[in-house]
Amino acid sequence: MHQISKPAFLIAAFSLLSIKMAKAQDFTLSQFQTHAQIFNPAFVGSSKNDLRIVTGFRNQWYASGFPYQTFLISTELKINKIPKQLKSAAVSLSLADDQIGNGQWRNTWISTGVSASINMDDARKHTLGFGISGSVLMRQFNAKNLLFENQFESSSFEFNPGISSGENAGPLRQGFFQINSGIRYHFSVSEKFQFGIGAAALWLYRPNETLTNLNSSSVSKMNSRLTGVINCNWAIENGLNLVPEIFFSQQGMARELNAGSWLIFTSHLQKNRIWETGFGVFTRFGDAIIPAFRLGNGKFSGQLSYDFTVANSKKADLNKKFIGLGGMGALEFSIVYGIQLRTIRSKKIPIPCQSF
Repeated sequence: MHQISKPAFLIAAFSLLSIKMAKAQDFTLSQFQTHAQIFNPAFVGSSKNDLRIVTGFRNQWYASGFPYQTFLISTELKINKIPKQLKSAAVSLSLADDQIGNGQWRNTWISTGVSASINMDDARKHTLGFGISGSVLMRQFNAKNLLFENQFESSSFEFNPGISSGENAGPLRQGFFQINSGIRYHFSVSEKFQFGIGAAALWLYRPNETLTNLNSSSVSKMNSRLTGVINCNWAIENGLNLVPEIFFSQQGMARELNAGSWLIFTSHLQKNRIWETGFGVFTRFGDAIIPAFRLGNGKFSGQLSYDFTVANSKKADLNKKFIGLGGMGALEFSIVYGIQLRTIRSKKIPIPCQSF
């Protein structure tokens, strides 16, 4: 089985960066349901809690020596005073950091968003939500560790970083502004079954980007990203729920389809206190099988998942440095904290009656 050398990896990476049509792609997460507001601003404030704080971390392709690492934290707050026509409204603030090769290539997002939802019928079974968000993206690229062809020594058949490359590849820094919009629909079919669907368009404003500072004419338009999500919640019996979910993303030539289901067990410990245990299995078609595990008590919850690679990249077995097919998978975990700031008052659902 062939191994990937560090010089070969660097040369291949820089070759891609030097191509005019090469375009960067946004990060992705296996736990899309936990970070739904990142991929669709209409999901801001969609949780049951008034305040929700989410942190997440993803470490991908550890064994390559140049891991993809993504860290994010976001908070959502429901607005108290809203017009009577609205069911709810919320605002959000998020920070995401995505890097390759321990910061050699790094993207940092600061994002804020707002959403609102309305009841579409008197029985409050149909809900329609809208959201919009804006982000500032700061990109950094450090080319000082790249190796070039003239640094290859044929006598030793290896690259020598001590030899001058003769290139002027300096640090690259860029800034972009991002606009996103989304919509979601929720249908309470019955007390035991609920259905939801959402769609969003990210990067509505497509700025010019360049992946090298060696040629000022090597620019291209940022690809817009389209996302979609479908989820259901079926209460099979008291304390047992089945939650199937599907996530789709398309940005340029990068396409992702992630589908699977959760089986969630709920135990009532004391009055108004619960304990949830969830087991999930998902697949990113053509790429990975993703088992997941979740624990929570209503306020705090933690989720752990691992992408077991099934694509051709699993052949890059680098001495099996990490669990899962040579460490070419992805370990991901998240922590969610939610609190209720206002007293929940039970509201009777109006039953529409015909007037005579």
